[in-house]
Amino acid sequence: MDIDRSEFISMAGTLLGAAMLAKPFDILSIQPRKFKAIAFDGLAIFDLRPVFKIMQDMYPEHGGELVSLWRTKQFEYTWLRNQLGTYTDFFTVTRDALTFATKTVKIDMDKTQKQQLMQAYLNIKVWPDVADALRALKVAGVKLALLSNFTDEMMQKGIENSSLQGVFDYALSTDKVKKFKPDPQAYQMAIDAF
Repeated sequence: MDIDRSEFISMAGTLLGAAMLAKPFDILSIQPRKFKAIAFDGLAIFDLRPVFKIMQDMYPEHGGELVSLWRTKQFEYTWLRNQLGTYTDFFTVTRDALTFATKTVKIDMDKTQKQQLMQAYLNIKVWPDVADALRALKVAGVKLALLSNFTDEMMQKGIENSSLQGVFDYALSTDKVKKFKPDPQAYQMAIDAF
């Protein structure tokens, strides 16, 4: 089932509301928390829809299938590489997953099209509601990090494209530990940094 971000948030809110009704809930018992640090995944921060729109525009008849295969294979390749101990950076994984998707759907993608799609990963920007939220957290004194499978270049380009230089205290790529998330070594980077 494919749902977009707003549908997910709406569903989560509905489920939370139902849970609150099902169990007695005392609003006064909630203590405000002061978070000192938050590490965000790249996919929570960066909006990849423009990348996938390029794919769908290139191949309108197969775009949805290609995007789905591409995204799925990205994750599968990271998990497989973790298991085999054969790390390579996420940009390479993304290119390999793209090759898999096009071969599976029997699309003969030329070199220029492949470069255009890969370049789109370096043109990413944050989701529309992210910049203001990050700046508000920064002003509140919360330390912020990106903790992502993305390469340093992918993260830095996304930060620059979104005019968020100086907002993140750390941009932590899994390239540093040569293990993709969800390997514990990847998450340990944030703990160590903070």
